[in-house]
Amino acid sequence: MVKELPQALKRLSKKLFAEAGEAEAFLSSFCKGEQSSSVLVYPRGYPIPTPRKLRPVFQPEWISEDADLSSLPHGALEENAFYQLDLSSVFDASPIFFLEAAEAGRVRRILDLCSSPGGKAILASRCLQPDFLACNEVIQKRIPALISNLKRCVDVPVEVYSRDPAFFSKFANKSFDLVLVDAPCSGQSLFGSKDAPSGVFHETIVKKSALRQRRILSEAKETIREGGLMLYMTCTFSVEENEGVVEWFLKHNPDFEARTISQLAEYQSTLSEQALYRLYPHQGFGRGGSCVLFQKKGEGRCDEASQLQAIWKNEGSGL
Repeated sequence: MVKELPQALKRLSKKLFAEAGEAEAFLSSFCKGEQSSSVLVYPRGYPIPTPRKLRPVFQPEWISEDADLSSLPHGALEENAFYQLDLSSVFDASPIFFLEAAEAGRVRRILDLCSSPGGKAILASRCLQPDFLACNEVIQKRIPALISNLKRCVDVPVEVYSRDPAFFSKFANKSFDLVLVDAPCSGQSLFGSKDAPSGVFHETIVKKSALRQRRILSEAKETIREGGLMLYMTCTFSVEENEGVVEWFLKHNPDFEARTISQLAEYQSTLSEQALYRLYPHQGFGRGGSCVLFQKKGEGRCDEASQLQAIWKNEGSGL
């Protein structure tokens, strides 16, 4: 339980919310330590139990609350294709759940640029069933967890890389229909948890994160075909890393636009006119996060990637 809230968090709450009552509810969620809301991704073909509570609009039927773990066989999480994650991660990935069938069917090649531990790749694979999934993780010590989760939970052809995003912009130009950028961020939604990084509200950390996110998006955009999609996600609340990055990207890349997701209208950011969606911990659906779905203007097909040498690959287990 968090006993003392940083002054920087209190200042941030005033920036995020026009109404004092909502700002207080936001801060109170950290004091109570009730942000986590874990759910379970069910594999294709597995009987999905009837939900016991009302689902938020962004939670598909193949994701269920973690209480269902009690009904799973012993060791199921380790041995079968189940994946457990916070409900806010589902929110972050949800724009791709709302693609119309024809558009979803054209998403055959996916790149997850900042992948480990693999949750967003698993969600995209489960939802879109692509022909090819490329997962990249720069930090070496995070790769074993990524491979382990992909091996259990992904049943499409998948390859793992460990490259700087600049490598993909050079050797995988216009090679993907969808790029996932779950960007490294200050991680403010993790505040108060054992996994929280230090200094999550410090101005220097926030600015450094925003600059890194800009660079990653600038490289990632080169890998997308005309008409393709890029999903930008964070698990932080700072305006600089969310609205600031989104508005900067669109200003410098007029060939992209932010897609309006009508199903997420109630989560629309009040701090920007762009289609950026935010989830907060006091809303009761996890630790919080944000997402925006960029689309590259025009229409085209994927070019063939060159010199992509995977460190691990799987042709699809048929789970």
